[in-house]
Amino acid sequence: MNAEFFNRITRVYGLGVDEYLDMFESQHHKCKICKKKLVLFSSNRAECPVVDHDHGCGKVRSILCGSCNVAVGYIEKNSHRTRRAMRYLRKFGKTSFGYLLGREYRLKGDRREELCLRLIGWVG
Repeated sequence: MNAEFFNRITRVYGLGVDEYLDMFESQHHKCKICKKKLVLFSSNRAECPVVDHDHGCGKVRSILCGSCNVAVGYIEKNSHRTRRAMRYLRKFGKTSFGYLLGREYRLKGDRREELCLRLIGWVG
């Protein structure tokens, strides 16, 4: 195990090694949003898990891939812009916005729309 990684997780997020690994296991080593397979200590940053947390209170929510973590951060800080973009893109078809977000994950049809809605918190 990578001691430096776990020391940072404990220092920054207050998660112990077992707590972190339990969370990772409970998510079946996948991003909580897009379900992409994640690999601990991978040399490929796209596969590395990222701890998602609420910047307001510091509470850890789950483990995400880097792309979803960045998207969630942007959406949280720019929710008004996200809603406007959603309305704008919906004018051009049911899955336009979901398509833009889901393209990277090669999601099809309604799965793209679901990803979008999950990211902005309109579905559970």
